[in-house]
Amino acid sequence: MTLFDCDTGIPGVTEGKLKPELAALGVPATVSGHNMTREDFAVVAGWGRFGKDDAVMPGPGRAVEREYTRTERAAMGDSGSALGGSTFDVYLNGSAFWRNVPAEVWNYRLGGYQVLKKWLSYREEAVLGRRLRPEEIQHFCDTVRRIGAMLAITKSSDSPRAWSCDE
Repeated sequence: MTLFDCDTGIPGVTEGKLKPELAALGVPATVSGHNMTREDFAVVAGWGRFGKDDAVMPGPGRAVEREYTRTERAAMGDSGSALGGSTFDVYLNGSAFWRNVPAEVWNYRLGGYQVLKKWLSYREEAVLGRRLRPEEIQHFCDTVRRIGAMLAITKSSDSPRAWSCDE
């Protein structure tokens, strides 16, 4: 399944016309409402730091749990039930964040690690030594949507065929 291959684009999930239920996930946003720009790409919310022997240690960061908005719930449709009853806004810094990272997506673990939080811990500006690039902002969005699609397939009571990403 190509959902796990981050180097392969998936029509409807990471490229082309996105499925509406996925397009609403992990949307780059700012507190002021302007489009996110390079000035907003600094990850300084405390996601990671250097520990002993320069090991990267995760930090608490800033992820604000909330209820879905009506617009988000409508866009997600039936897939919403597979993604959890609440969602998170995941902050890069005090002004920029990814809006609507569903609870099941945010808490998804692989190999014992919380995937998105682990990724952010290595992107903290003090660890990475620079701000994120536009393609890294997009990579986070794509990863949120990949995990969302995978969870919708595996948790859906509907036929997986309805969620096929390999068509």
